[in-house]
Amino acid sequence: MNRAWIIIDCQNDFLMPEGVLYTEEATDEVLGAIQLVIEAARKFNDAIYYTQDTHDENYFCTQEGHKLPIPHCMYGSWGWRIVDSLDTKETAYNNVHHLYKGAFAYDNWEDEHLDQYDEISVCGVVSSICVIANIIAIKALWPELPIKFLAYASAGLSSENHAAAIEVLRSLQVEVIE
Repeated sequence: MNRAWIIIDCQNDFLMPEGVLYTEEATDEVLGAIQLVIEAARKFNDAIYYTQDTHDENYFCTQEGHKLPIPHCMYGSWGWRIVDSLDTKETAYNNVHHLYKGAFAYDNWEDEHLDQYDEISVCGVVSSICVIANIIAIKALWPELPIKFLAYASAGLSSENHAAAIEVLRSLQVEVIE
């Protein structure tokens, strides 16, 4: 089976307690589950796509900057980097794609030709914002492409927020794995 695994915004600013938008829902259990997802992808030589929330000095000129006036994931900063334990640093594994995005969803999924895969699995943070936005973007491009949301390897702003995202994704015919 030809699969792709999409790891959404697993960056220091969201997942590390020192991060400016740290979510307490991103427990060690969730981080461990994401690590297992990455290990499984590597074991089967499946493609891994990391999205990275990416902002620059013009952040406060954006709608997000006005509505969420907390600079985060500034390009090149510690907060912008993928959490060390989740990053595939080994050069021997080259089936990795890093996608930088502004607010919410990556806007060039069509260039990644995800329709070449039999199945897409998605996990990461924040389930009700960037995770759901990316899944919707992919689903809009390829409505027949099977997508799995790995809820056990994802975190929301709260457990209620995460549960709401799960219900919306189910209504969009995304298979939810809890």
